Amino acid sequence: MSPRGVQATTRPNSDIRRAQISSNNYSDVIGLQGTIEFDADQIEVLDVVGQNIKLNVSNYNLTKQSQGWIAISYDGVPQLTKDGEDVLFDIIYKVKSDDEALNAEPFRMTSRVTPLEAYVSGDQILDVRMSYKQDESTQIVSVSPNPWIDKATIEFFIPQAGKGQWEFYDVNGRVLHRKSDTYEAGYNSIEIERKDIQASGIVYVKLITDTHTTEYKMMLVD
Repeated sequence: MSPRGVQATTRPNSDIRRAQISSNNYSDVIGLQGTIEFDADQIEVLDVVGQNIKLNVSNYNLTKQSQGWIAISYDGVPQLTKDGEDVLFDIIYKVKSDDEALNAEPFRMTSRVTPLEAYVSGDQILDVRMSYKQDESTQIVSVSPNPWIDKATIEFFIPQAGKGQWEFYDVNGRVLHRKSDTYEAGYNSIEIERKDIQASGIVYVKLITDTHTTEYKMMLVD
């Protein structure tokens, strides 16, 4: 497996960020493991969220992150094939400085604790390598807090100035709220309040621009 690696979306002047792990050759994979290393003085990992692979707290260990590492192990039976556009999982993290080197490469995948390798059918073991690519597409970066009760801040990135149309809808596809505004190119944020969304449970957020559409899932609790 030769991963395309992390697509790191970073927001200057914000401390909550997201790194997306994807692969350019995720074919018939039945498992993977490794150690995610980082500078514990500069980064706090808040969560690891499965996207196109199912992850839960049994697949990763956050208890040692004060030492600058997280062990991750995934059993993908039945075997999975994903293309290069599929995000495998997200790392949601908080930074303590705006160091440019940290922005460029916040994480490393190593064999420090758990051997770095992937497994495919036929008992074949493959090497895993990490590389970085800055994502310049329209993207909802984070919803904070999430879950939320009264109000939340949505941080997002758009590559060029223009109009953004927001839609909020429930799991049945019913539109709960719409709003639109014009935004500068780069990183922006909006605030959404409970009075705008009369619902609880999972709510999907969609941002539509002239060139892209992106979605995000948030949770409203009573």
